[in-house]
Amino acid sequence: MAKLTIITGPMFSGKSEELIRVVKRLGYARQTALILKPARDTRQNSIRSRILADNGQTKTADEIPAYEVSDQASFQELVSTKSYDALIIDEAHFFPLWLADEIFKLLTIKADIYIAGLDQTAWGKNFGPMGELLAMADQVIKLTAVCFQCGASANMTFRAEAGANIVQVGDAEIYEARCRQCWQEPK
Repeated sequence: MAKLTIITGPMFSGKSEELIRVVKRLGYARQTALILKPARDTRQNSIRSRILADNGQTKTADEIPAYEVSDQASFQELVSTKSYDALIIDEAHFFPLWLADEIFKLLTIKADIYIAGLDQTAWGKNFGPMGELLAMADQVIKLTAVCFQCGASANMTFRAEAGANIVQVGDAEIYEARCRQCWQEPK
């Protein structure tokens, strides 16, 4: 049976970096990976790990190409027509709720599934399909970051720019990792 592994945590915790590590390990085992990301994430058409430069901007540390998924039909087409030993999905929180239903169906095949995404919004609430995905996971890897304010272990994402939209694609110019003590709900 397929195994579902969820990699989660706040922004800047290394979720994409962990997915890249999984893909590299699959390569050493001569296994293929189908790598997907939501088209809604307009930052790049790849899975990219990043590091924070001295000037406060992020820069790419490692990167692997990914297919962009714009809707449920394109997801279904990719997973049914491509050959792969493992399915890799990054930024799962940007997908609509249908992703959890599709993953549930795919768990009857033999390909392992690795999914990374934020488990919480900047308001500390469940983010997109992540709650359902976490509930059906065989393994959960919960990463932490370093609090941008005090340096403690961070498990929350703080958004400096408020606004009504839960989803706002951005990076260090908008978001920070924060510990619970330093975290504030966006105004």
